[in-house]
Amino acid sequence: MIEEVKIPEISENVESGTIVGVLVEVGDMIDIDDVLVEFETEKALVECRRCDCQD
Repeated sequence: MIEEVKIPEISENVESGTIVGVLVEVGDMIDIDDVLVEFETEKALVECRRCDCQD
């Protein structure tokens, strides 16, 4: 199943980043709060986790 992953807002000044690591494989079972990817901004390396958020 394909799921859209939204990158969380880090700060008002950060508008972009680069994914530097994908920590799951196709077909992996993931739970709430599992780290999916790591991305780097000008100021930090940030982990993007799966959450049970609904817009």
